[in-house]
Amino acid sequence: MAAQQIYKRKVDWDQAAFRKMRATWSPERKAEDRKILRRVFNKAAASPTLAAEMKWAKAHGIKFFIDRTAVNCGGYYTLSTGVVAIGARYAFDDSGMEVLAHELRHAWQDYHGLIACHGKTPKFGNFSTFFINNAMIEADAMAYGQRVRDEIRAASLKKRNNPVPAGLQTSLDNENADLGKKFLSWFGNSFYTRFYGDFFSKAYGRKWGLYEGELPLRNFEHPFDQDVHKSGFDTSDRQDVLRLGVNFSGTRNYLADLPPEVLPRRILSPSLARTFWGAANNNQRKLTTALERAYMEDIFAPERVNGRLKATRSALPRHPWP
Repeated sequence: MAAQQIYKRKVDWDQAAFRKMRATWSPERKAEDRKILRRVFNKAAASPTLAAEMKWAKAHGIKFFIDRTAVNCGGYYTLSTGVVAIGARYAFDDSGMEVLAHELRHAWQDYHGLIACHGKTPKFGNFSTFFINNAMIEADAMAYGQRVRDEIRAASLKKRNNPVPAGLQTSLDNENADLGKKFLSWFGNSFYTRFYGDFFSKAYGRKWGLYEGELPLRNFEHPFDQDVHKSGFDTSDRQDVLRLGVNFSGTRNYLADLPPEVLPRRILSPSLARTFWGAANNNQRKLTTALERAYMEDIFAPERVNGRLKATRSALPRHPWP
């Protein structure tokens, strides 16, 4: 897929909850947020990638705020709202730039209809497709965040008249190759697969009645509380998957530059979903076993009978890729 072929969308963000939340803030809180965000945005200019993201954000009505209550994360994007939060503890150093780039990439993904969401009541139940979709959007966002991290590092070195390491400069000079390498590295990083596997398996295990415990603590100030259903991209359609790799200006596509066999063999496979579920910690063994058994028995195509979910059989996804 050519980079410019990603389809155009007009999205009306639902920012009513954000406006309602902001209306409760004191004038001092609003002034402090503006001050912090101004500092963040000024620092973002040192990264060409993040500068392009900010240009896109401004053109598409993205809102920002500093979350003073969130824990166990650097920031977050709230689906369907166009609202990006940066954790207060990350807003004062270079790590905040990586967070900002990561969450803005999620806003971009949402705008282009690439993020899957089951809403409050599951309506479609192919777990492998759902987990693969989420793994890929996180890998894509991480790639952008890490590229911005490297650009900020290089800019800092140059500002102090220090040389930029040759390997770092080579990566920065080859955007598509750099993003592709970073994207693929996500799937071999146990921290990422465990962090996201823990959350997604618990969240969607609870929706299906397989888990009754607590979700990982996040304590978001602007929580997602909408009954939104989005299918994300079609993991069996090469052209649809490649939409994820387009850059913010629509001029390049790093996924299209990967060898054609890489995605279907290494990522777009039910085995990835099983790895994702299996990344959960020891306390989740019962849950992940139940999720995997349900998927392997191929029963996640729900119907409602007397108000309750009834499992029926559905076909395993096939990927007609070369």
